[in-house]
Amino acid sequence: IKAYQTAVNLDPQYAGMYLLLGECYAMIDDHKAAVKFFVKALSIKANDKVILESRKLSMDIIELKKKIEADPEDIIAKLDLGMLYIKKRTFPFARAQFEEVLKAYPQHAEANLRLGQVAYEQGDYSTAQKLFELARELNPSKGEILYLLGLAYDKSEQYKAAISCWEKFIEMNPAHMYVQRAKDNIRMTSRKLD
Repeated sequence: IKAYQTAVNLDPQYAGMYLLLGECYAMIDDHKAAVKFFVKALSIKANDKVILESRKLSMDIIELKKKIEADPEDIIAKLDLGMLYIKKRTFPFARAQFEEVLKAYPQHAEANLRLGQVAYEQGDYSTAQKLFELARELNPSKGEILYLLGLAYDKSEQYKAAISCWEKFIEMNPAHMYVQRAKDNIRMTSRKLD
């Protein structure tokens, strides 16, 4: 926070620094300061998409934190909060939310899936693979798991398994928005087998 405040003092018209300050204050639950810096960033660049999206995500995070504070057993809010942290790419915070859910419900398919997603995003492909496989056992009808499991297999150089996952994903979800990506992945990964 101090470094960003110093940067703001050096260039008070740089909206990005106000945005980063707002995000920092949102993370430490100083909502008043967070809003103040988001408003300042928007006053400099009123229609900046990145600032608007980041502000919205941070405000949604603040609301979910309040909801969880009011009801610490609210698993849906914890899952939603974890997903917002994934969108913001603040993976340690996302991991904490999914681990909280799994403490209470170790067989929760969505929490295992999303914890796997965090592991994948952080480059821990073997952990991601294990969590995706567990999520698949718990919820075999959710096609997205196959898509993500294929990505983890691909990163682990298990190309045939990756292709098989993507083919099953396409078969299960012919209208899913990731079908074209899965087809592209199959084509590119097939070349690795040659």
